[in-house]
Amino acid sequence: ENKKVKQLPNILSGLSLPSVSFDIKHTSRKKITIAAIALVLIFFLKLVLDLTLGISSLKKAENFASAGDLKKAHNSASNAHKSLKAASNKTAIILFPFIKLNLSLAKNTQLALSGAQDAAQGAAYLIQGSENLLENAQKVSSKEAKVAATDDHAQINLQKAYFLATLSSKKLESAQSS
Repeated sequence: ENKKVKQLPNILSGLSLPSVSFDIKHTSRKKITIAAIALVLIFFLKLVLDLTLGISSLKKAENFASAGDLKKAHNSASNAHKSLKAASNKTAIILFPFIKLNLSLAKNTQLALSGAQDAAQGAAYLIQGSENLLENAQKVSSKEAKVAATDDHAQINLQKAYFLATLSSKKLESAQSS
């Protein structure tokens, strides 16, 4: 048996939709070139910004630590680490082809940035460990506490700081010697 299938009315039949097509012939090559240059320029400007922020944050951390404001010093050192990590990642992208070609300048640049990143992170751990030591000293010297309980965070943070300082030093020495 043949059954007739009812067709639903097409509600879009009366609408005219604009056609969208991308034709390279109609798109100006000049506009594409300008857009590509703008993207590369923005990428490099962000790299410079990350390096500048990282270095200035590390200097601020040093100043705050010298003044005894360990909370601000820790925040500045953490910000320095984040900025230098971002700069290191961007540099790795830029230098990837040159590193594959075994160019020593590219390897040394990446190694130096990685060392600076490790130094900033080590500074953050050093400052955090110092904060932990102060907290432990306050617990021990507290008049209210009969038995002062201290934690191992200070030791752990200071060990991490030592490890990162050693790693950073080796990376920076290696970058300079090549």
